[in-house]
Amino acid sequence: MRLLICLVLVALAIQEAAPCALFCYYVPSARTKHEAQLTPEKLPSPMPCSHLVYGFASIDSEHQIVPTNVNDLPTLATTGNYQKINNLKMQNPQLRTMLAVRKQGRFPAMSNKFTRTALAQSAINHLRSNHLDGLVLHTDANEMNSNSFIHLLNVMKLEFDREAEKSQMRRLQLVVAVPAKDIQRLSNVLSKIAEQVDFIYLIAHITPASADRNKVAYVDPLYPTIDVEPEDTVNYNVKQLVSSGAPKEKVVVGLTMWGHSYILANKQVNTHGAPASDFGYPGKYTDSRGRLAYFELCEEKETDFGDFPILEDSHAIATSFKGRLNQWFAFNEPGEIYKKKVEWITSQSLGGIGVYSLDADDFFGTCMQGEFPLLRATAANMKCNPGSEHTMMTGQDIPIVPVRMDHSDTEAAFDTDPETNDNRQQQNPPKSCIRNCYHRPQVDSSFDFTSLDGSWCSHLTISSLRFNPEGKIQVSPSVALALEKYHAWHPMNPKPQLIFAVGGEQSGGQWRSVLQNDERRQTLIQEIERLLTTNGARGVDISWTTDSLDSISDRNIHGQLVNEIRARLRPSLAVIISVTPDSAYTDRYDYSAI
Repeated sequence: MRLLICLVLVALAIQEAAPCALFCYYVPSARTKHEAQLTPEKLPSPMPCSHLVYGFASIDSEHQIVPTNVNDLPTLATTGNYQKINNLKMQNPQLRTMLAVRKQGRFPAMSNKFTRTALAQSAINHLRSNHLDGLVLHTDANEMNSNSFIHLLNVMKLEFDREAEKSQMRRLQLVVAVPAKDIQRLSNVLSKIAEQVDFIYLIAHITPASADRNKVAYVDPLYPTIDVEPEDTVNYNVKQLVSSGAPKEKVVVGLTMWGHSYILANKQVNTHGAPASDFGYPGKYTDSRGRLAYFELCEEKETDFGDFPILEDSHAIATSFKGRLNQWFAFNEPGEIYKKKVEWITSQSLGGIGVYSLDADDFFGTCMQGEFPLLRATAANMKCNPGSEHTMMTGQDIPIVPVRMDHSDTEAAFDTDPETNDNRQQQNPPKSCIRNCYHRPQVDSSFDFTSLDGSWCSHLTISSLRFNPEGKIQVSPSVALALEKYHAWHPMNPKPQLIFAVGGEQSGGQWRSVLQNDERRQTLIQEIERLLTTNGARGVDISWTTDSLDSISDRNIHGQLVNEIRARLRPSLAVIISVTPDSAYTDRYDYSAI
């Protein structure tokens, strides 16, 4: 008799692709007081960004990439920051973790082909050994405005291409950061830079006005006004960058989560361009003159001296407020003004948007807007035009999709095109559908994942793990070997998400023995959760299929297990149920429960 399996996706939150990137910088600073530091463990998970940019590394005199934070690499006693940020990929498998590298002043690595190759090889070794996915290069305009810099980028691009072809791993990405104030100066080389890189990251808040301590300036104003010069605006600088030869789809517009502060020279004049006597006082936690984190600005806005109202410039599209000690603060605030900026940027068919940096967002919830309000406002208001190849993870749920598979007809189902009845494999199946592939390691432990194109399957189910009489999950040597191969597999296309099937080879009596006992059932549920977490898996397939469900009691304990697993696991993890025709025909499934 045919075995008909119906995969019921109870709560599968597959993150849907949106057509542009979201770059999120994370730059922990030793200057920030300990109680206000954002540690990797506090980063949002699942991470809603397409790229998490960790900074900053440097380049030494031997043209080698070197960390500058003592916590970046692991020790015998600690896990390094690189590994900690990579752990976020468990919740967002499409996340790219990028390393920002800053080289100020002279850049000797550009000088000849040997030093350029040495730097490119160092970058590859450093990124691959730490499981990072690309490099974002920050350097001075003097260095970028040269043929030597173009040659360096060309060598890095070629070396990245060669390494990807040789290793069969996802190609490392190369990004160059360009401050808005330098666009005019670099106009003759921007098109050449764009040819060599995956993205140009526009640092929108570093404008000609931002460095002047004697004039107050908005943060990331969108449009010019009588007071706001065009070169200080996002709109103008994006257009200048594109007109200089940067393809739209490679431009990522970086907004800031940091606020700027000034001491007004005349407290009656407090708009963009007004005279200032100096930058504002250092923040309570970040201790940097003229620059405060968003969570510090909330405290400045609501003090013992009163609540200072936010001033919205509906023409420039910018926000500010006048605070204590005759200070003036310019910042991005997650309201309607900020929404307009994000919507404009993501309506221009650009490569994406960026935020700098998460450690300045309100990860405490100090501002009474929840945690990471600026990040959430950015992700929620991205409305990109279709057509770009770059994607971000939006976290939007997709509808429940029942998938019916008749295993006796598997070969025919995959070989026949239903539209033409042509027995050829369909190319590029729709990415929005679920394509769940099963692998049974105990049948063939020699299977090599590298022979599988990553795009063929959206999910890969390892079938099937056993549990013992106490409810403990048992990982056989063949399953352990399959997991080792899966984790070492780095296909060019996104890797299928991992699912574990549990109990597919166990009798009804073995299921009943565990599920009818509260302690053993809870042990099984905890074991499933541990299994998913430690392996970065995306869900579990409950496979009581060797024997049928024979009674109302079986129906009840099966439904109870599903409910309790669903309550225990995070909503982003899938609960899948394999069912048999016999049990379905005799109404042994509690459909209302599952």
